[in-house]
Amino acid sequence: MLITALVAFVLFVGGSLLAGADFLLWVLPGGLPLGNLLMPSGMLAAAAIPLLVKPGGRRFRAAAWFGVALAAVWLPLGIALAGNPELDFINRPAGSLAFHSYTVATMAVILGMLLVTFFLTVRTAMELSEFDE
Repeated sequence: MLITALVAFVLFVGGSLLAGADFLLWVLPGGLPLGNLLMPSGMLAAAAIPLLVKPGGRRFRAAAWFGVALAAVWLPLGIALAGNPELDFINRPAGSLAFHSYTVATMAVILGMLLVTFFLTVRTAMELSEFDE
């Protein structure tokens, strides 16, 4: 049930970000746009899925925790590099490049872990079905 809720949340966040939904610009107390809160929340949810499915061993879990750590650092790093909670890099172009590179790398790790989780889960299911025959 929790995994289903996380997948639904990740799809909602991803769809909202890709569609450029208007509510992403709503400003929360403290000046943080809602989209800047949803992005790391979606990344954390996606990074947590492999930990809940548990298809691999110790190295797999370490890599999954690495993805969680990368997602958890995303917003504080962005605010530090931009100098503001809106993540407006207009006066800090070097920070923009660094932050965008970090975002791409973080997403690659998380998506990679999700793919590995999927393939390991399918392999395990296939192995179990062979024993049923």
